[in-house]
Amino acid sequence: MHIHICLVSQQLLANYIPIRMDKPDQVHLVSSLDMQKKGLTTRFETLLKQSGFNSVTHTRMPDAGMAEIQRFTRALYETLTQQYPTARLTVNITGGTKLMSVSMLDIFSAAGHAIIYTDTAKDTLERVHNCTLEPLPAVLGIEEYLLAYGATVHDSASWHAEWQERAFNRRAAAELLAQITQTKKLQALITVLNAMAMSALSFNGDELVAPQQAFKFPLTTAQLAAVQPLAEAGLFALHDNHQDVMFLDAERTRFICGHWLEEYAWHIAEQAGLNEVACGVDIDWENSRTCNELDVLAVHNNRLLIIECKTVRFSDDRQKSNNTLYKINSLGESLRGLFGQKVLLSAWGVSPTMLDRAKTQGIKILRPHELAAYIQQWSGVTA
Repeated sequence: MHIHICLVSQQLLANYIPIRMDKPDQVHLVSSLDMQKKGLTTRFETLLKQSGFNSVTHTRMPDAGMAEIQRFTRALYETLTQQYPTARLTVNITGGTKLMSVSMLDIFSAAGHAIIYTDTAKDTLERVHNCTLEPLPAVLGIEEYLLAYGATVHDSASWHAEWQERAFNRRAAAELLAQITQTKKLQALITVLNAMAMSALSFNGDELVAPQQAFKFPLTTAQLAAVQPLAEAGLFALHDNHQDVMFLDAERTRFICGHWLEEYAWHIAEQAGLNEVACGVDIDWENSRTCNELDVLAVHNNRLLIIECKTVRFSDDRQKSNNTLYKINSLGESLRGLFGQKVLLSAWGVSPTMLDRAKTQGIKILRPHELAAYIQQWSGVTA
């Protein structure tokens, strides 16, 4: 029988990743009162249960005062060795306070048990008992990663085959719209199409209430050449007069209204070969009724990439830019952990002031044509 013993801390993944690596028969969580009060012990128990690991929790380990810490550690050692006399014990000393880690190291290593330490900054697991290093394998998925930070995933649009089929069928349309945002002569066309699509939808975007719309100006040859492929892709019907537009249903209209950028980001991330990518992710938070939808999430090598997609123009709306950055920063700080990254993917350029504010909050602002190179740099995956 193999048992992992972990000191519960705020960074649960440093304990969880080695559990995924070693697949012990049982996990024993050692928790201070502070970690219990913060809900981290219960969260770790939930994560282990959902991942199929059997766990036992030992509570009220002192987190200060070496004499008390050592007394608790000796009692824990005696309990474990009496209950599981033939078990192989592995102690993860990554979590807890320094004194807690030192006490566990001293008492368990003196008895010849395995000691490990997770260095997430260097992506390595150090097996202290035999002075060996192992690279951390990519074991985390999106659901596990988010659960470790208190969020439960209920659904993702991209998990559904019907959504994926639609997304692949109109990938060229998403790429065309991304290209149009880079072409100055055509940028106004995106703004007009977006406004027409919004006018066609109900306030909440659930229903198509005014499908008949029209361009209020004659399309140039270049504009018509950009619009026709979108109509040919079945996103809307373009009348022979090249002015009247008939939107066909709410879902395709929402695509024109801005969902194209989310699908574009999903395609780019999928094409990059990341471990897992999801679009339209619905989450809620532990001990809260708050729900959020995240545009695009990706996990690679146990790190999280959060991409928020926006097709609005921020240049002349300071309040809108502040609200967007605040949302991304709040969600990112709650979810990303020590080594995740927050990205705002904007269809349009933003002001230097907004760039500066984003930088201070650790948010990277990218245009569509910059996303592929950034993901390659972030992930280390080469083409």
